[in-house]
Amino acid sequence: MIDENRLFEAESRLVALLPPAEMGRASFSTNCAPCHGDDGSGGIGPNLLTNSFIQTQEDEGLIDFILEGRRGTAMDGFDGILGNDVINNIVALLREWQE
Repeated sequence: MIDENRLFEAESRLVALLPPAEMGRASFSTNCAPCHGDDGSGGIGPNLLTNSFIQTQEDEGLIDFILEGRRGTAMDGFDGILGNDVINNIVALLREWQE
């Protein structure tokens, strides 16, 4: 039988081995894909692949945008919903899609 504390420790170490963009993919799937599509190609929300808005923003600007959302659109902010690590990983995925 696996001690729960040891399982948590093992899961934490495993997650630390994954690249940020890969960890961001799981968070994107849960939080962003319903509007932006599983692969970021768009749907209710815009296409995020080779997206000029993303390309012109610094990481901090993207983080602020994700936290605040965009007024007048379906893009609600994720402030208080997603933690900093999760948002940073989503930004890493968005950056990967711009290459």
